[in-house]
Amino acid sequence: MLKINEQKFNNLLKNTTLTHEIMEFNPKLAEYILTNLNANNRNPKVKKIQEYRDSMINGSWDLNGESIKFGWDGLLKDGQNRLRACLQSKMPFTSCVHFGLNPKFFLTLDTGANRHAVDVFKIMGVPNHDKVPGVLRAIYGWENNLHPKSIGLNNRELQAIYENDTDIKLLEESIKYTRRLKHLYSLNYLSALYYLASQKGHNNKVKNFMDELSVVMTLRPRSPIKKAMTFISDRKQERITQSSHQYSVIITRVWDCYLNKRQLLLNELTVKNDDRITPIK
Repeated sequence: MLKINEQKFNNLLKNTTLTHEIMEFNPKLAEYILTNLNANNRNPKVKKIQEYRDSMINGSWDLNGESIKFGWDGLLKDGQNRLRACLQSKMPFTSCVHFGLNPKFFLTLDTGANRHAVDVFKIMGVPNHDKVPGVLRAIYGWENNLHPKSIGLNNRELQAIYENDTDIKLLEESIKYTRRLKHLYSLNYLSALYYLASQKGHNNKVKNFMDELSVVMTLRPRSPIKKAMTFISDRKQERITQSSHQYSVIITRVWDCYLNKRQLLLNELTVKNDDRITPIK
């Protein structure tokens, strides 16, 4: 077991290939890691920290196979709750430690500590990490004509789509432009619509669409946007819940009307469970 100081520890962080050690962490080292190497990690889990802290204080802490993990970027990837418990308990603890991990590895962790896609995109330092997973799922569903409940993408699949099949700059633009409208409509669907319509060459048109959505109350009564938003507002007042499927279908129908300069029919606002979205053209 290694008992190390900060300098030796920083030398270990320079590993660019996977290696591991059994190490003792003291409160001073824990504080150093949490202060300097814990960028873009998940929010601390208070109950877990209390559980670990009590275990360290009463002497029941033991090696259990779970490791503290550091990426080849020198940052902490897993173990912040144990380190916080060490700091609070003022007691050292022993753990297996992995160095030199590829940061992308953490998108494959779908079990255990329940790393959600938002958590792992945050760890990767992805802009708008809190919005990207939902927007990617919406884009994927619309491109493949899937019902929202059928979009079962795991973290690994989301990573592959983000890195290999996504115009990242356009994705960021889509989220940035539609974020101001999230109180009116689902950001996932608005951003996905912006993204797909822009890919089809309608960037200026979809910007105008979003701009009109932001001033919906000033639009003429026959505007497809005005009709749809009035319908949705009325349903809310009647306390009739709209499903994610209904929202996805309605927004694509409204966009189709807007793009092709046609009237939105009242029956188009009624969505059945087996209705498919209107393809983004």
